[in-house]
Amino acid sequence: MSTKSQNNAATQQNVTLQQDAGSSDMNKIEKNEGQWLQHADHWYADGSLVLRVNKSLYKVHEGVLTRLAPNFFGGILSIPDGKEPGDPTREGTELFPLLLEGVDIQRFEDFLAWNYHSVPKTVLDDPFQKRRFFMNLLAISDMWQIDTGRDTAITELEKMALSPVERLELAVKYSVPHWVDEAVKDIFAAKVTSLKDEDIARLDCKVYSVLVKGAFMIETEIRRTAQVEPATERDPDWRCMDHAKCCATWKRVWWEVIGRKLLHPDIPISTDDIHWEVKKIHHKDISPQCMKDMVTEIESIVFVDKRIIAGVIEAILEFMGVGR
Repeated sequence: MSTKSQNNAATQQNVTLQQDAGSSDMNKIEKNEGQWLQHADHWYADGSLVLRVNKSLYKVHEGVLTRLAPNFFGGILSIPDGKEPGDPTREGTELFPLLLEGVDIQRFEDFLAWNYHSVPKTVLDDPFQKRRFFMNLLAISDMWQIDTGRDTAITELEKMALSPVERLELAVKYSVPHWVDEAVKDIFAAKVTSLKDEDIARLDCKVYSVLVKGAFMIETEIRRTAQVEPATERDPDWRCMDHAKCCATWKRVWWEVIGRKLLHPDIPISTDDIHWEVKKIHHKDISPQCMKDMVTEIESIVFVDKRIIAGVIEAILEFMGVGR
């Protein structure tokens, strides 16, 4: 047999194997013989599509779901199965329910409750259940590309007291970029090193790594800021009688008043507090004119920790595939 004939034979064999595999998959569709339970709230008599999640059955409206999630339901329901509409042996009927694999049942039921405007009042009145409900709606809507569901969930969750870690987790997982900025700043304000194990477990490894690297860089820069006083670029005021003495005193006072507070082991000040602390300084060996110049200089400085945090935010947004 020639090489060309061998290749043709191998190709035909592969096609046959693929067809056999497809037939085998079709045979795996399970028949409803009473082993699954109809859901009490989401079994609509006029429904046209029967779905199965785990061991529960849901009779819903195909047209509603395909309009709401055309990329998902429109896609799976458009796959030809060789059967006529109305055939009771089609997948998606009471006899052969359409299985939604990999779908969390609570998320799915919360989605249906939102879609059919049947969210129990007890859920909306309980802060914990309400938060869970809209987190589930966000997850399903993101997975199935349901814009109205995403927008609703995001709007409702923004009204809730989510922790910075929760906000960052949801922002990264479900691509909500405008949550990242505030969440990251709040995490750094509370100290990255103070995150609990359960908080760390919520975050993507890459995101946590970026936060830790940023925290290490800030710690290094804070030490440097504490020990090296900012130098004023202004020319000495003519009323200052001994500018060299003012500078030497400023160097010493910076460490004694600002540096020590920045490095305090229990209640360190932040760089945001520095200009307030500097305004309190009144030293006999620093002329009022030089002191005024130094306060002005401090107020104009964007300390490096702010630039580092901005870099962390940028890195996380880049990881998410979005930019500012």
